[in-house]
Amino acid sequence: MITRMDLENLKDVLSRQKREIDVLQLVVDVDGNIVNEVKLLRKESRNMNSRVTQLYMQLLHEIIRKRDNSLELSQLENKILNVTTEMLKMATSFLAIKDILITGPFKDCQHAKEAGHSVSGIYMIKPENSNGPMQLWCENSLDPGGWTVIQKRTDGSVNFFRNWENYKVNRCFRRGGEKGFGNIDGEYWLGLQNIYMLSNQDNYKLLIELEDWSDKKVYAEYSSFRLEPESEFYRLRLGTYQGNAGDSMMWHNGKQFTTLDRDKDMYAGE
Repeated sequence: MITRMDLENLKDVLSRQKREIDVLQLVVDVDGNIVNEVKLLRKESRNMNSRVTQLYMQLLHEIIRKRDNSLELSQLENKILNVTTEMLKMATSFLAIKDILITGPFKDCQHAKEAGHSVSGIYMIKPENSNGPMQLWCENSLDPGGWTVIQKRTDGSVNFFRNWENYKVNRCFRRGGEKGFGNIDGEYWLGLQNIYMLSNQDNYKLLIELEDWSDKKVYAEYSSFRLEPESEFYRLRLGTYQGNAGDSMMWHNGKQFTTLDRDKDMYAGE
């Protein structure tokens, strides 16, 4: 039989259980909020990491772009400097040639030097009995100056393995003039006919200057130099030798000129 006391005790037990359930529900609610906050923080953290990565990549791209721009700017400055230097050289050469055309042309570089033109460069020269003037390089930095450069080789940029017509003459710089090949301010050959006309109008010396990659220079000088006409295949005539390069030209003295299509030396196949 259930008494009033039993009902009161049951009521107390139910009241305690209800309070415990309320407490547990409160804990569950609090824990749920914490979980949600943690989830939100994690999401914000991921977003922040993504933003930081994006900013880092933008910064890296900007650094690379500025570095490339700096390199391009440096290259552009070098190109401008090189072009400016070339323009100054061209202007200097033009002024020199313009002055020579007014007062010349001269029969050779010594004639130009004696007329007061002591700067090395491109000159307009007209040998006696020639059909017209020719452009060539006059070298005044080598003592005593007034040297007419008939051949210059420095870097292998011009092919010298050529036929007879190339070595004799090509088309003219100016009407009536004749030329060899190459660039006058670089590697070039003046042309056999031009050399013949120059060397037979007066008494000339021949100076050969050689320089190796370590800037060591040697020379060979001959007391006289001239070529005979084409009918003699531009036979070479040299005087006595002096210098420190060795007299290698002695083997060519008195010999006719040889090209790949006109073999005039005594050695078969060369």
